[in-house]
Amino acid sequence: MAIRNDFEALRSFDQEVLDEIVREAELYLQAQFTAAGASDQRGMAWAGFMIASTTAALAAAASLVVSGGHIILAITSLGAAAMLLLSTFLAAKAVRPNKFCFPGNRPANWLPENWHGNGVGTLDIKQARLEQAHTLEKQICDNVEWAEEAGKLLHHSMDVAMAAVLLAGCVVVIGLCFGLL
Repeated sequence: MAIRNDFEALRSFDQEVLDEIVREAELYLQAQFTAAGASDQRGMAWAGFMIASTTAALAAAASLVVSGGHIILAITSLGAAAMLLLSTFLAAKAVRPNKFCFPGNRPANWLPENWHGNGVGTLDIKQARLEQAHTLEKQICDNVEWAEEAGKLLHHSMDVAMAAVLLAGCVVVIGLCFGLL
């Protein structure tokens, strides 16, 4: 497999420029890795909060049912708990270990048969920098895709949790206004 055509244009650059391209791509990949760690920590904190919220809603529903309390509040608590459980699931899915490209390169990737440009040009430093630039570009793009997927899951989790609170609040307010509670 040859290096993508858009990377062949880099061949005309001086060695110093290629070195800078690779250096900046390595910095970008390292920054992605750092941001992903911070995102996972936020996601874990949110997932933990959702577990506690779901447990509290379930406990409230159970308490209302056992005590013979208001059936409307019990049903509202069960509904909120179900939505919070979905939110918890989405948050946990967002922070589960996932694929991610790490900074650096494995030595085996430098074997000539693993070069994208194998058979195209010589195995010199310029070709090596082109190979590395191509590899880093793919890693950066893969990381963006995986991070966006996790981010969407976490956003959905937050949206579902907010909807649960909003709906439960509306039921309570309506119940109070109409003397049902």
